[in-house]
Formats: sequence, structure tokens, C-alpha cells
Amino acid sequence: MVPDEKILLHRLGEGDRDAFAALYNTYAPKCLEFVNLLLKDDTASEDITHDIFIKVWQKREKVSRVESFHGYVFMMTRNAVLNHLQHRKTVRTFLQHVATTSVRATRQVDEQVSVDEMYMLILRIVASMPQRRREIFSLSRFKGMSNPEIARHFGISIRTVETQISLALADLRTSLARI
Repeated sequence: MVPDEKILLHRLGEGDRDAFAALYNTYAPKCLEFVNLLLKDDTASEDITHDIFIKVWQKREKVSRVESFHGYVFMMTRNAVLNHLQHRKTVRTFLQHVATTSVRATRQVDEQVSVDEMYMLILRIVASMPQRRREIFSLSRFKGMSNPEIARHFGISIRTVETQISLALADLRTSLARI
């Protein structure tokens, strides 16, 4: 305990800025050294030390009643360092999550664009087929009709439907192979 610490604490509780300055000048350098020893980050250490003494000033009435300011301020310092480390860990985890999610989302968008482009290409190829083949293939693949349903719809044999679908698939394979 620094000389007359009890008097300084009493005066601090009454809002005496000189008492606060005396406590700050005595303990802030020790806190800064302690924090920097743990974090090895000058800027963060200074910020944490200043935050601690801002809280001391804000809670001066409560602080004025502590038995040992030294113990109190170093308990605050330890807690502030632990909070800082937890915050840093949380930020790091969040950034990793964002990076992973963003890569996954980008990949999904790219895949969707590729799927959409492929779909448009297939539609163009189907549009270039002879009319009856295009109609049969569209009913089969886009409308989900069965071969017997398509045969009944057009009044043709199931074998003709199967042949037209096979020819349409061959057209697609040939056209897509050129890309």
C-alpha cells in the first residue's frame, strides 16, 4: 500500500481529481507492464490500462471503500486481460467462420451460375431440335410425363417416343461435347 493510500481512496470517493492522479501515477505503469507482459501488444496494453482507470474513476465511490487498492486494481487488470483474450478468440473464430462461409457461399453462387448457364445452353440445344423431337423431349424431361403418357398425347407408339428421346439425348451429348 502506498503511503496514505486510505486517504487517497477517501478523497477519490469524494471526486478529488488529484487523489485519482496520484493513484493513477502510482499504479498505471505497473498495470501497463503487467498487461503488456501477458499480451505482448503495446497498443492493446495501453488501451486496457486506460480503460481500467476510467472504470476506477467511474466507480470511485465503490473503489474508495476497498481494503487494498493494489489488490483491487490488479484484479481488475487480470479480468480485463482475460476479457480481452476471450474477445480476441471470439473475433478470430468469427472471422474464420465468415471466411469459410464466404468461400462456401461463393462456391455455391459459382455452381448455381454454372447450373443456370448449363440449363440455358440445354434449352438452346433443345430449341434447335426438330419440332416433334423437341416436344417429346420437353414433355418427358421438363414436364415429367411418362413415355406411355406422351405416346397417348401424340397418338404414336411408345417405341417412337423412346427413339425420339434417345435422339434428343444424343443431340445434347454431341452439342455439349463441343463446348
